Amino acid sequence: MSKTQYYGIAFPFKTESDENSFFDSNKTQKDKARSVITHLILTPKGQKIRDPEFGTNLIKFIFAPDDNTTLTEVKNECVECVHKYLNNVTITNIEVESFDTNTVYVKVDYSVNDGITSNNDTFIVKI
Repeated sequence: MSKTQYYGIAFPFKTESDENSFFDSNKTQKDKARSVITHLILTPKGQKIRDPEFGTNLIKFIFAPDDNTTLTEVKNECVECVHKYLNNVTITNIEVESFDTNTVYVKVDYSVNDGITSNNDTFIVKI
C-alpha cells in the first residue's frame, strides 16, 4: 500500500478532516495551487504579522463605484499580488465582472509550473 502525498492545508479551512487530522489537506498540486491563490487574494494586506504586504487591498473596493476603472484596479491588484508571492504561478487570464451592485466575481485562469510539467486551471472567487 502506497503512502498518500499531501500538499499543504486545504482552503477553505475546515476543522473536520476526512483523514482524522486537524485540517483537510490538499491531495494534488492543482488543489494546493488553488488553495494558495485563493488564500492570497482573499487576505487583506496587513493581516500577516511578519509580512504586512502579503495579500490584496480588495477591501478598499467595497464602496467603490461599479465601473470599468474599479474592475480594472481589482484585476491589477490580484495579478500583482500573485506575481509577487507565487513564483511558479502564471495568470494567463483574469476577468472581473460585477453582476449586481453588491458582488464582484473574479475568474482566474492560471498555469502552475512544477519544474517538469505545467498544469492549467480556472477558479472563480466571489468578493
